Amino acid sequence: MPVLLVCIACLALCLVPVEVLAGRRVYFQEKNDGSYAVYIEERLLLRLRYPGGYSTIQDRAERLTRELETFFSNPPEEAVTFFVNPVNGRVEGHCNDHRIFTVYKEDAAINNSGVIDLALLWLNRLQMEYYHLLGCYRSRVREKINGQASWYGHEFDGNATAAGETFNPYAFTAAHRSFPPGTLVVVTNPVNGRRVVIRINDWGPQKKAREIDLSLAAARAIGIKEEGVMSVVLEVLR
Repeated sequence: MPVLLVCIACLALCLVPVEVLAGRRVYFQEKNDGSYAVYIEERLLLRLRYPGGYSTIQDRAERLTRELETFFSNPPEEAVTFFVNPVNGRVEGHCNDHRIFTVYKEDAAINNSGVIDLALLWLNRLQMEYYHLLGCYRSRVREKINGQASWYGHEFDGNATAAGETFNPYAFTAAHRSFPPGTLVVVTNPVNGRRVVIRINDWGPQKKAREIDLSLAAARAIGIKEEGVMSVVLEVLR
C-alpha cells in the first residue's frame, strides 16, 4: 500500500504545471572537504569549491541560494530560454534575462572540466529542475523517437530562427522538421546516458536522414559534439 501511494504521488507531481510548483526549497550545506553543496528539494544541483568574487565560499553559496529562490518564486511567464554566456574567461548561466550563476576558470580546474562544459552541466540540471524532469516524468511523454542527431553552432550565430528568435549556439534549443516551435524534448545519448531538455525554435535538419539538429550547447551537454552525428532518443513532452 505505501508503494502504491508513492507512485500515485509521483504521478500527480508529473501532471502539475510548472507555475503551480514555482516555490521550491533551496538550501546549501557545508561538506567535510570545505565545499558547499547547493540543493533543490533534497537534490544536489551543484557543489562550490571556490569563492569566486565573494569573500568566502559560504558567501557565494548564500548569494546563489537567494538567486535560485528568486528564480523559482517568480518563474518567467514568456517563452523560456536557458543559455550560457562566456564573458572574459568566466561563463554565466541565464534564463532569459535573469543571470542565475557564474562559473569561473578556477571552478572548472577544481572539477577537472572546461569552464563552458561545467556551466552547461549546472544549467542543464537547473532547467531539469525547472521542468520537473528529474523524477517521474514518463506520463508527460507523448512520443518517443529513435533517430540521428546533428548539431549547428557559431556559423549560424545571430541568424533568425523559424520561430522568429535569434539563434544562440549556447542556448538549449534545437531544430526539427515537424515539431512546432515551443515543443519541449528530452534528448538522451544512449552511449553515456546523459540527457538534456531542449526547446524547438527552428526548422531542420536539412538532411532527411537526421531527426534533429541540436544547438552547440545541447550537443556538448550530452557529449555528441566531437562525434558530429550520433543516434539519440527523443522524448517529446506533452
